[in-house]
Amino acid sequence: RVRVVRCYNLPNADWSLTGNNLSDPYVKLGVGVRGRLPAEEYVRKTRTLLDDLDPTFDEEFELEVHNLELQELVVEVFDEDTKFDADDLLGQCSVQIATARDGRLAHGEWYRLRCPHALHQQAVQRAKAAGATEYTTPSIFLEVEWTPLSDISETALEIAEGRARRRKPMQRA
Repeated sequence: RVRVVRCYNLPNADWSLTGNNLSDPYVKLGVGVRGRLPAEEYVRKTRTLLDDLDPTFDEEFELEVHNLELQELVVEVFDEDTKFDADDLLGQCSVQIATARDGRLAHGEWYRLRCPHALHQQAVQRAKAAGATEYTTPSIFLEVEWTPLSDISETALEIAEGRARRRKPMQRA
């Protein structure tokens, strides 16, 4: 189970002549290998929030893990653009799912987003122009909870057996 809580200090990939447009972020996540998202049918996506560089999503997703040691949670944040333009990658990160095994990520943790170089440079320049002495790296706050399928399977089996016993008519001797 993964809850995408919020992002902080996302770079602005939108621009206009008036300078009023901000990124329209959404998050894609899935269980992948080596920082790559899986096939599209296994990817989950949050809703898009308009004109927001510090969006709060608070959305929860269930993902299936087949190899706890090899697979990782891959998270990518995008700026949604018009139908005619491709969406811009704002940042990405990976979380080792094995670290969620002990439950310490269930309360949530901030993860730094790796941004494309050009967006990172623009954000640093904007921060300096605004008088900031340092640039704060874009981040995402995630809650990750791992439940072994064996636990789920046993519970499901117990429920199914309980229902089967109730449906079975009593036989008289």
